[in-house]
Formats: sequence, structure tokens, C-alpha cells
Amino acid sequence: MHGQSRGFSLIEIITIVTVIGILAAIVVVSATGIARISRDNQRQLNVDTIAERLELYYKLHTSTAGRSYPVKQDMQTKAQEIVSDNEALIAPGRISNSLVATDTTGEPMVSISEYVYQVFNADDNICTSVPCVRFVLYYRTESDNTVHRVESLHQQ
Repeated sequence: MHGQSRGFSLIEIITIVTVIGILAAIVVVSATGIARISRDNQRQLNVDTIAERLELYYKLHTSTAGRSYPVKQDMQTKAQEIVSDNEALIAPGRISNSLVATDTTGEPMVSISEYVYQVFNADDNICTSVPCVRFVLYYRTESDNTVHRVESLHQQ
């Protein structure tokens, strides 16, 4: 008479390892997607904060030419002063200012690691001297690779 086997067969072990592997893969893929969405939400929050600060700047900065958003050069050199929220200027995964002021009037190239500031004068050219009458902020989302834009409230 043969004794009963007390262990698992090779087939049972392979089946269990395969199921665990599939479940682990699903968890990793889900976690990666959730992390991307979280970083995209942070990007949107950052750009919305920058836009709010630019609107405040517009209300507080009046010259003989009228109210103005920051000129392109000022956003390149004084962004931290103007926005006054260093965290909002840093894209997820970066450690320093991610805001770039562009020279182009069309839709600029934008990566997931930067925010792009485009400011215009009344003639719809890039604004290099006051008054700057409107701006557009661009950012790219990681989860769907889409470029989003946030426009100024004032569109003179």
C-alpha cells in the first residue's frame, strides 16, 4: 500500500506561481497608471496656480500703458518672484523651475517636464515690453500625451 503524498505536485506549483505572476503584473500596471494620473493632476494644479498668480500680477501692475502681464524676459529671470510659489513652478519629477517662456507665437513644443508661458501684446506678437495683454500656459499630460492650455482671463 502506498502512502498518500503530503506535498504539492509540480503542476500545482507551476499553476500557483503563474497566477501570482499574473496578479503581480496587474498590480504593477495599475500602480503605474495611478502614478501617471497623480503626476498629471499635479501638473494641472501647478499651472492653475501659476495662472492665478499671473492674474494677480495683472491686477497689481499698472503702467502708463495700462495693466500688463509679465513680459517674456521677466518670466525667464523672475518667475519665482512673480509666482511666489516655488512648488508650483516645479513639474513632477523635476527639482528646479520648469517654467519656460517661449519666443514662438504658434503652439509650442511642450514636454511633460516643463510648463510653457506665452505672452502676447495687442498685435498678437510675443510681448517683450508692456503692456502684455494676454497669456497662454501650456503643459503636457503624461497619461494621454495631450498638450493642454490655460488662457488668461483678460483677452484684450
